[in-house]
Amino acid sequence: SGTTGSPKLVRLSQENIEANARSIARYLGLRPGERAPSSLPIHYSFGLSVLNSHLAAGAGIVLTDDSVLTQRFWKIFKRHRCTSFAGVPYSYTMLDRIGFEAFDIPALRTMTQAGGKMDNGLILKFHSLMRRRAGRFFVMYGQTEATARMSYLPPDRLPAKVGSVGIAIEGGALSLAGGRRAANGCRVAEVVYRGKNVMLGYAETRADLALGDLTGGTLRTGDIGYRDKDGFLFLTGRLKRISKIYGLRVNLDEIEN
Repeated sequence: SGTTGSPKLVRLSQENIEANARSIARYLGLRPGERAPSSLPIHYSFGLSVLNSHLAAGAGIVLTDDSVLTQRFWKIFKRHRCTSFAGVPYSYTMLDRIGFEAFDIPALRTMTQAGGKMDNGLILKFHSLMRRRAGRFFVMYGQTEATARMSYLPPDRLPAKVGSVGIAIEGGALSLAGGRRAANGCRVAEVVYRGKNVMLGYAETRADLALGDLTGGTLRTGDIGYRDKDGFLFLTGRLKRISKIYGLRVNLDEIEN
Protein backbone atom coordinates (compact mmCIF):
# COMPACT_ATOMS: atom_id res chain seq x y z
CA SER A 1 0.00 0.00 0.00
CA GLY A 2 1.49 3.30 -1.03
CA THR A 3 3.93 4.20 -3.79
CA THR A 4 5.70 7.26 -2.44
CA GLY A 5 9.01 5.68 -1.43
CA SER A 6 7.84 4.64 2.07
CA PRO A 7 5.39 1.81 1.38
CA LYS A 8 3.61 -0.26 4.01
CA LEU A 9 2.76 -3.90 3.53
CA VAL A 10 -0.86 -4.98 3.88
CA ARG A 11 -1.34 -8.25 5.77
CA LEU A 12 -4.08 -10.36 4.17
CA SER A 13 -5.51 -13.63 5.44
CA GLN A 14 -6.78 -16.50 3.33
CA GLU A 15 -10.29 -15.52 4.47
CA ASN A 16 -9.74 -11.93 3.24
CA ILE A 17 -8.73 -13.16 -0.22
CA GLU A 18 -11.44 -15.81 -0.54
CA ALA A 19 -14.25 -13.53 0.70
CA ASN A 20 -13.35 -10.73 -1.73
CA ALA A 21 -12.79 -13.07 -4.69
CA ARG A 22 -16.18 -14.77 -4.25
CA SER A 23 -18.02 -11.49 -3.75
CA ILE A 24 -16.49 -10.02 -6.93
CA ALA A 25 -17.31 -13.19 -8.86
CA ARG A 26 -20.94 -12.94 -7.73
CA TYR A 27 -21.64 -9.31 -8.62
CA LEU A 28 -19.86 -9.68 -11.97
CA GLY A 29 -21.77 -12.88 -12.62
CA LEU A 30 -18.60 -14.81 -13.46
CA ARG A 31 -19.09 -18.31 -14.86
CA PRO A 32 -16.61 -21.06 -15.86
CA GLY A 33 -16.78 -19.92 -19.49
CA GLU A 34 -15.43 -16.44 -18.70
CA ARG A 35 -11.90 -15.56 -19.76
CA ALA A 36 -9.92 -12.43 -18.84
CA PRO A 37 -6.50 -11.27 -20.06
CA SER A 38 -3.78 -10.29 -17.60
CA SER A 39 -4.19 -6.61 -18.46
CA LEU A 40 -2.98 -5.52 -14.99
CA PRO A 41 0.08 -6.67 -12.99
CA ILE A 42 -0.66 -9.54 -10.62
CA HIS A 43 1.32 -7.76 -7.86
CA TYR A 44 -1.24 -4.92 -8.04
CA SER A 45 -4.33 -5.53 -5.88
CA PHE A 46 -6.72 -4.93 -8.79
CA GLY A 47 -4.82 -7.35 -11.01
CA LEU A 48 -4.69 -9.93 -8.22
CA SER A 49 -8.46 -9.59 -7.70
CA VAL A 50 -9.07 -10.37 -11.39
CA LEU A 51 -7.03 -13.55 -11.06
CA ASN A 52 -8.60 -14.68 -7.77
CA SER A 53 -12.21 -13.90 -8.73
CA HIS A 54 -11.88 -15.85 -11.97
CA LEU A 55 -10.26 -18.81 -10.22
CA ALA A 56 -13.04 -18.76 -7.59
CA ALA A 57 -15.61 -19.00 -10.39
CA GLY A 58 -13.77 -21.74 -12.26
CA ALA A 59 -13.06 -19.28 -15.07
CA GLY A 60 -9.83 -18.69 -16.99
CA ILE A 61 -7.02 -16.15 -17.34
CA VAL A 62 -5.07 -15.52 -20.54
CA LEU A 63 -1.50 -14.64 -19.58
CA THR A 64 0.44 -12.08 -21.59
CA ASP A 65 3.18 -9.54 -20.93
CA ASP A 66 2.05 -7.36 -23.84
CA SER A 67 0.81 -3.83 -23.19
CA VAL A 68 -2.86 -3.09 -23.81
CA LEU A 69 -1.66 -0.43 -26.25
CA THR A 70 -0.11 -2.99 -28.61
CA GLN A 71 -1.80 -4.75 -31.54
CA ARG A 72 -0.43 -8.05 -30.28
CA PHE A 73 -2.38 -7.76 -26.99
CA TRP A 74 -5.68 -7.38 -28.84
CA LYS A 75 -4.82 -10.14 -31.31
CA ILE A 76 -4.30 -12.44 -28.31
CA PHE A 77 -7.54 -11.11 -26.78
CA LYS A 78 -9.50 -11.98 -29.93
CA ARG A 79 -7.77 -15.31 -30.62
CA HIS A 80 -8.54 -16.64 -27.12
CA ARG A 81 -12.04 -15.13 -27.10
CA CYS A 82 -11.55 -13.11 -23.92
CA THR A 83 -14.87 -12.02 -22.44
CA SER A 84 -13.76 -9.16 -20.18
CA PHE A 85 -11.23 -6.38 -19.73
CA ALA A 86 -10.06 -4.71 -16.49
CA GLY A 87 -8.36 -1.31 -16.44
CA VAL A 88 -7.53 1.80 -14.44
CA PRO A 89 -8.62 5.27 -15.65
CA TYR A 90 -5.36 5.74 -17.58
CA SER A 91 -6.03 2.47 -19.45
CA TYR A 92 -9.37 3.76 -20.67
CA THR A 93 -8.00 7.18 -21.58
CA MET A 94 -5.41 5.49 -23.80
CA LEU A 95 -7.93 3.05 -25.32
CA ASP A 96 -10.17 5.98 -26.19
CA ARG A 97 -7.29 7.74 -27.94
CA ILE A 98 -6.38 4.73 -30.07
CA GLY A 99 -9.95 4.21 -31.31
CA PHE A 100 -11.10 1.29 -29.16
CA GLU A 101 -14.70 1.53 -30.35
CA ALA A 102 -13.60 0.19 -33.77
CA PHE A 103 -11.82 -2.90 -32.33
CA ASP A 104 -13.08 -6.25 -33.62
CA ILE A 105 -13.34 -8.29 -30.41
CA PRO A 106 -16.79 -9.94 -30.55
CA ALA A 107 -16.44 -12.05 -27.38
CA LEU A 108 -16.06 -8.99 -25.09
CA ARG A 109 -19.03 -8.74 -22.71
CA THR A 110 -17.72 -6.96 -19.60
CA MET A 111 -15.39 -4.04 -18.88
CA THR A 112 -14.41 -3.03 -15.33
CA GLN A 113 -12.73 0.12 -14.02
CA ALA A 114 -11.12 0.82 -10.64
CA GLY A 115 -7.88 2.33 -9.36
CA GLY A 116 -8.96 5.98 -9.13
CA LYS A 117 -11.49 8.53 -10.31
CA MET A 118 -12.36 8.36 -14.01
CA ASP A 119 -13.78 11.26 -16.02
CA ASN A 120 -17.58 11.10 -16.12
CA GLY A 121 -17.63 11.71 -19.85
CA LEU A 122 -15.35 8.74 -20.44
CA ILE A 123 -17.47 6.55 -18.14
CA LEU A 124 -20.56 7.37 -20.18
CA LYS A 125 -18.71 6.78 -23.45
CA PHE A 126 -17.59 3.27 -22.49
CA HIS A 127 -20.97 2.51 -20.91
CA SER A 128 -22.67 3.47 -24.17
CA LEU A 129 -20.15 1.46 -26.20
CA MET A 130 -20.70 -1.68 -24.11
CA ARG A 131 -24.47 -1.26 -24.16
CA ARG A 132 -24.37 -1.19 -27.98
CA ARG A 133 -22.41 -4.44 -27.82
CA ALA A 134 -24.99 -5.94 -25.41
CA GLY A 135 -22.31 -5.82 -22.72
CA ARG A 136 -21.69 -4.13 -19.36
CA PHE A 137 -19.36 -1.47 -17.96
CA PHE A 138 -18.68 -1.57 -14.20
CA VAL A 139 -17.25 1.32 -12.16
CA MET A 140 -15.73 -0.05 -8.94
CA TYR A 141 -14.06 1.26 -5.78
CA GLY A 142 -11.55 -0.44 -3.54
CA GLN A 143 -8.31 -0.31 -1.62
CA THR A 144 -5.46 -2.74 -1.06
CA GLU A 145 -6.42 -2.58 2.63
CA ALA A 146 -9.74 -4.22 1.70
CA THR A 147 -7.95 -6.91 -0.37
CA ALA A 148 -9.33 -5.15 -3.45
CA ARG A 149 -13.00 -4.29 -3.78
CA MET A 150 -15.42 -2.45 -1.48
CA SER A 151 -18.16 -1.22 -3.84
CA TYR A 152 -19.42 -1.31 -7.41
CA LEU A 153 -21.89 0.62 -9.55
CA PRO A 154 -24.41 -1.69 -11.26
CA PRO A 155 -24.30 -0.89 -15.01
CA ASP A 156 -28.07 -0.47 -15.16
CA ARG A 157 -27.75 2.56 -12.85
CA LEU A 158 -25.85 4.47 -15.53
CA PRO A 159 -26.15 7.17 -16.70
CA ALA A 160 -28.36 8.30 -13.77
CA LYS A 161 -25.67 7.61 -11.14
CA VAL A 162 -22.60 8.67 -13.13
CA GLY A 163 -19.86 9.84 -10.75
CA SER A 164 -20.87 7.38 -8.04
CA VAL A 165 -18.78 4.40 -6.94
CA GLY A 166 -22.01 2.60 -6.16
CA ILE A 167 -23.07 0.29 -3.36
CA ALA A 168 -21.20 -2.05 -1.03
CA ILE A 169 -20.24 -5.48 -2.30
CA GLU A 170 -22.06 -8.51 -0.92
CA GLY A 171 -20.88 -9.18 2.63
CA GLY A 172 -19.65 -5.62 3.09
CA ALA A 173 -21.10 -2.42 4.54
CA LEU A 174 -20.34 1.27 3.93
CA SER A 175 -20.95 4.07 6.43
CA LEU A 176 -19.83 7.63 7.11
CA ALA A 177 -17.98 8.82 10.23
CA GLY A 178 -18.46 12.39 11.48
CA GLY A 179 -18.65 15.02 8.77
CA ARG A 180 -20.75 18.04 7.84
CA ARG A 181 -23.77 18.90 5.71
CA ALA A 182 -23.06 19.91 2.12
CA ALA A 183 -25.08 22.24 -0.10
CA ASN A 184 -26.95 19.24 -1.55
CA GLY A 185 -28.19 18.35 1.94
CA CYS A 186 -26.08 15.18 2.17
CA ARG A 187 -23.59 14.53 4.96
CA VAL A 188 -19.97 14.64 3.75
CA ALA A 189 -17.65 12.55 5.92
CA GLU A 190 -14.94 9.89 5.99
CA VAL A 191 -15.97 6.62 4.37
CA VAL A 192 -15.80 3.57 6.66
CA TYR A 193 -15.99 0.03 5.28
CA ARG A 194 -16.68 -3.20 7.16
CA GLY A 195 -16.33 -6.71 5.81
CA LYS A 196 -14.47 -10.01 5.85
CA ASN A 197 -12.09 -8.67 3.19
CA VAL A 198 -10.59 -5.98 5.47
CA MET A 199 -6.89 -6.58 6.11
CA LEU A 200 -5.44 -7.86 9.38
CA GLY A 201 -3.34 -4.69 9.58
CA TYR A 202 -0.15 -3.16 8.22
CA ALA A 203 3.40 -4.47 8.35
CA GLU A 204 6.49 -2.28 8.16
CA THR A 205 8.99 -4.83 9.52
CA ARG A 206 9.32 -8.60 9.22
CA ALA A 207 8.27 -9.01 12.86
CA ASP A 208 4.94 -7.34 12.06
CA LEU A 209 3.99 -10.29 9.87
CA ALA A 210 3.40 -12.33 13.04
CA LEU A 211 0.81 -9.91 14.42
CA GLY A 212 -2.80 -11.03 14.57
CA ASP A 213 -5.94 -9.23 13.43
CA LEU A 214 -5.66 -5.59 14.46
CA THR A 215 -8.61 -4.18 12.49
CA GLY A 216 -11.55 -6.33 13.50
CA GLY A 217 -12.90 -6.11 9.98
CA THR A 218 -13.26 -2.30 10.00
CA LEU A 219 -11.38 0.07 7.67
CA ARG A 220 -11.23 3.85 7.96
CA THR A 221 -10.57 4.50 4.28
CA GLY A 222 -9.23 8.06 4.47
CA ASP A 223 -11.60 8.92 1.60
CA ILE A 224 -14.28 11.59 2.01
CA GLY A 225 -17.68 11.32 0.40
CA TYR A 226 -21.44 11.32 0.73
CA ARG A 227 -24.37 9.00 0.04
CA ASP A 228 -27.36 10.14 -1.99
CA LYS A 229 -31.00 9.44 -1.12
CA ASP A 230 -30.73 6.01 -2.75
CA GLY A 231 -27.66 5.06 -0.73
CA PHE A 232 -25.15 5.39 -3.59
CA LEU A 233 -21.68 6.55 -2.55
CA PHE A 234 -19.96 9.55 -4.16
CA LEU A 235 -16.31 10.34 -3.30
CA THR A 236 -15.26 13.96 -3.00
CA GLY A 237 -11.68 13.88 -1.69
CA ARG A 238 -9.10 12.58 0.78
CA LEU A 239 -8.35 13.36 4.42
CA LYS A 240 -4.66 13.47 3.55
CA ARG A 241 -3.02 15.42 0.75
CA ILE A 242 -2.62 12.65 -1.80
CA SER A 243 -2.63 12.72 -5.60
CA LYS A 244 -3.02 9.67 -7.83
CA ILE A 245 -1.02 10.06 -11.04
CA TYR A 246 -1.09 7.28 -13.66
CA GLY A 247 -2.14 4.84 -10.93
CA LEU A 248 0.65 5.85 -8.53
CA ARG A 249 -0.38 7.29 -5.17
CA VAL A 250 1.79 10.28 -4.26
CA ASN A 251 1.78 11.85 -0.79
CA LEU A 252 2.30 15.61 -1.23
CA ASP A 253 3.43 16.13 2.37
CA GLU A 254 6.20 13.54 1.94
CA ILE A 255 7.40 15.25 -1.24
CA GLU A 256 7.54 18.64 0.49
CA ASN A 257 9.40 17.20 3.50
